[in-house]
Amino acid sequence: MPITLDEPQGPRVPVMKRQRIGDTVVGAVVRTVQRDVLKDGQPALKDNGKPRQELVVTIVVLPGTTMPAGIGQDTPAAVPAPGEVTRMILRGASFGQWIEAKNTLGQLQVGDIVTQTLDHAQVYNAQGAPTGPKLTTQAEVDAVPRGQSVGVYGPLALRRAAPAEAQWVQLAEAEYLAATAVTLPDTGADAAPAHTGPLSGF
Repeated sequence: MPITLDEPQGPRVPVMKRQRIGDTVVGAVVRTVQRDVLKDGQPALKDNGKPRQELVVTIVVLPGTTMPAGIGQDTPAAVPAPGEVTRMILRGASFGQWIEAKNTLGQLQVGDIVTQTLDHAQVYNAQGAPTGPKLTTQAEVDAVPRGQSVGVYGPLALRRAAPAEAQWVQLAEAEYLAATAVTLPDTGADAAPAHTGPLSGF
């Protein structure tokens, strides 16, 4: 029987919503997946013709998170409770900050702690180009006319988990193993033994 490697079917994992200045997310990293940014079902291209990339970081939420999470635009977002599994989708500057933080940290491990606190926003025109100055208060963000695109950003950091955070590391490890393990079917007595293991890593 075929084994698909596409997005798994079943309940979708909520995405952290970077919408309000001052919101914070703290999470234990479960896994990361780099993929093309899609627009209308097709890869969005950079000026050089190559697809734009984004990083999907699955995390276990830690105490201190005030940022809401939700699925799509129609589901009301709510602040996830500690221990819930969500995703951070990093593009552009946030993706760049992740790369810099990872280079400083070294080899990424399941259970490493990622934090991001939103401290400014930027308005974009219909072509996706920045317009106007950076916004630094939520009142300025709220005053942006409806229909205009606004991105909310903030510094991102990575660090090793502290001993007191061991329970969150254990949850992240359990989630990683559950998400990446697969058991191949036994096709007969002479077949190789079924193998359970990760399909992908960092």
